[in-house]
Amino acid sequence: MTHTVVLGPSNPASLARHLHPSDAVKALSTRGLGGTPVTMLVDAMVSCGQKVDLITLSFGETEDIILEGDLLRILIGPYRSQARNRAIDLFAAERQALSRLLNQSAGDLLHAHWTYEFAWPAMSDGRAVLVTAHDSPFTVLRHHRDAYRAARLLMAARVGVGARAMTAVSPYLSARWTRGTLGLQHPVVVPNLVAPKALEYFSRRQGRLRGEVVVSVTNASPLKNVGVLLQAFASFKALRGSPILRLIGPGLAGNSPLAQKARAARQDVGVEFLGERSHDEALALVAEADLMVHTSLEESHPLAVAEAMAMGVVVVGGARAGGVPWTLGNGAAGRIVDVTSPAQVAAAMNELFEDDAEMDGLSLSGHAQATERFSGPNVLRAYDGVYSQLRDSGIVRKQKRVN
Repeated sequence: MTHTVVLGPSNPASLARHLHPSDAVKALSTRGLGGTPVTMLVDAMVSCGQKVDLITLSFGETEDIILEGDLLRILIGPYRSQARNRAIDLFAAERQALSRLLNQSAGDLLHAHWTYEFAWPAMSDGRAVLVTAHDSPFTVLRHHRDAYRAARLLMAARVGVGARAMTAVSPYLSARWTRGTLGLQHPVVVPNLVAPKALEYFSRRQGRLRGEVVVSVTNASPLKNVGVLLQAFASFKALRGSPILRLIGPGLAGNSPLAQKARAARQDVGVEFLGERSHDEALALVAEADLMVHTSLEESHPLAVAEAMAMGVVVVGGARAGGVPWTLGNGAAGRIVDVTSPAQVAAAMNELFEDDAEMDGLSLSGHAQATERFSGPNVLRAYDGVYSQLRDSGIVRKQKRVN
């Protein structure tokens, strides 16, 4: 049986079912760091009978925690709450915690997610390491010019130079890393996987719904460009009268500054500001929608878009939004527009709701592509191929064991 050590931000509570009862209770009360892609990957690996040590960090902890199950061990270290403190010393305390936990882990291969604090200590461990890039620190710093992102760019540069093997979650991101490392890295593309529940919702929906509900799973940062969506929806609603727009994510609650701004501009009519929800709650809300509009200006491989496709929810996304066109099959599985233009976004929404044949075709195509490209078995198969190459390459030098 293979035994892999996965490092990355995660939500231990979502993995509680794989743990022994007393430790499951502890997992349910652990805050974690979110990290939906890592959590779902580990869940899929364990569900397929693979043995995994998950090393992660959590807000609110002062000591290391180890939780046990038959196939899964979760090793949790402290994560400082102040971003400034983490950035000043390049996450030194977090990297030390991860090194401690690595010394207590078992498995011959390490799989570190994101190119920052989780990857750096993994590369000093001595075992084979695969690093998965989920974003481009060069691009992130361009959009968020602050000291915190600059510190993270320094960490990522260290990882980019030292990593022996890398994957990226989209061709767009792979190209960014190849260019950013001056050709030192050529990451293999392995996308994020979608939740099995997203694929199941397609059958529950029994095809495309026939309402007029638009949804967006996003957040209030300028990069996500929700202001354009609100403008576009106001124009769209003026044409049709009855549509509803549901906004889900951090900074999108009814009392948020964005909601207040929308009310002041009279762009809140028909808009439900639902705020941050759990992953399962967000999936259920997306499953009730006819259309997802994703106006983000930059994405590596948007999980919300991939899961909407899996459910058969048609998606409108940005033509120059990083990995969005690739996720949407370059237009075969969704409508691609200039998301900086409210007029184009509104026109796309109206045209799709006027054309049942196109909506039905995109719904079926999106589901088929998500099943083929982003389902758990296919993503695990791709990672297994990379793992096998690493294990066969002679890079593996030791296997640690728990004392």
